Amino acid sequence: MSRSGTTAIHQEPRMRSRSPGTWARMGMLACAALVLTRCAPPQQPPADSAAVRAGRVELGSPEGGDCSSLRFDLRRGTLNGLSPQASMEQVKARLDCSTGETEEGEPINYGGGVFFLDHDMYFYTHRDFIEVRARFPGTVAPDLLGASRAAAAAALGEPIEVEGTGHLLFRAPYGCARVLLDAAGMVTQVAAHARPCEDVPADIEASPGSAPIPFVFPGRLPRIPPRDEWTDATELSGVWRGSYVCAQGETGLELTLEGSASGEVRGAFRFFPLPSNPNARAGSYRMRGAYARGGRLVLEGAAWIDAPPDYMMVGLEGKVTAGGRQFTGTVPECDAPFRVSRDQAEAVPAPVVPRTD
Repeated sequence: MSRSGTTAIHQEPRMRSRSPGTWARMGMLACAALVLTRCAPPQQPPADSAAVRAGRVELGSPEGGDCSSLRFDLRRGTLNGLSPQASMEQVKARLDCSTGETEEGEPINYGGGVFFLDHDMYFYTHRDFIEVRARFPGTVAPDLLGASRAAAAAALGEPIEVEGTGHLLFRAPYGCARVLLDAAGMVTQVAAHARPCEDVPADIEASPGSAPIPFVFPGRLPRIPPRDEWTDATELSGVWRGSYVCAQGETGLELTLEGSASGEVRGAFRFFPLPSNPNARAGSYRMRGAYARGGRLVLEGAAWIDAPPDYMMVGLEGKVTAGGRQFTGTVPECDAPFRVSRDQAEAVPAPVVPRTD
């Protein structure tokens, strides 16, 4: 497992990270093709780490392959018995609800790992840390998500503050516990690193010349309108073409929609590289959603048809204008725009035919 260099850190006065902007990039979404670069060379994990002594999967921990009962123990540094040094194979064997992964050694997603977007938990196996965020449906011990800075300090001890980032580090037997505070000083993220706190900033900062992008929503999930606002969507049936923007940049988009009189809309989202962004990959998935009064159309990903590696389904929220010929708005997960349109000749019912080219 590769490592980046260390960064000096100490107790009060506050420590400065090398690049506060790097921490801000933790709010970007890895939902599609991502720029690839190289990570730092391998080093050995700290020899005195409790996680190293206990092994990758802690013995005597809860068993079970599903995600119906999740527990993140921040004092022990384990999630359902998995330590920060669990391998990708061990994570997937223990928890069968992952939504994506990046092979170790890639320069995205902190060098690789297994990700659970539906459960807002992330195993960055290449850098040996587990991260849990605000939508995590399980339990956290101590219960810090949504708690104050004072509560975090009371539970974990004297914090080491990474100035200008909102991150607090706490020494732990397995390495280092980390919490992230929002602007109001409340905890929105907790993590367990199998490295000393002195090394954690370098552990998650970009290596020189690289640009890792973590799996995390900077925006939100699509919001389907209430059913009592739905209206006849048959006029939307047809093929819409244009582009959308996400972490990978502008990407070609073809929507094949089939609207019903009830307001329900189903369809297929096919994405592909553009001449201006040839590194984007191609793929497709089914969508579902609703058409509401005022021309509001909201769609969310439903099931993959053709899934390229490391891609996540995203939704669309916007308005249908120009006499039913344009659909523009926002990709909510990416907090970025999209725009599609159709010729009048295409504004007729069209079957949703999966395309894999």
